[in-house]
Amino acid sequence: MNAAGHDGFQATEALGTAAWHASSGVPVAAPEELVDTVLAAMRGQVYDSATVVAVCRADILVGLAT
Repeated sequence: MNAAGHDGFQATEALGTAAWHASSGVPVAAPEELVDTVLAAMRGQVYDSATVVAVCRADILVGLAT
């Protein structure tokens, strides 16, 4: 294990792995949107994944809703 506590796995590798798994085809909502409104907007849409809703403010991810 190295000084960073990783077993030979570099941060750049981890970011590359995360980027490979990331998708922009997910539902997005603003922090002030009501759950009913978000769910209604999602109906009939096709997403790569709808496991979570990305909560964004001005194109910046500020949270996830499950």
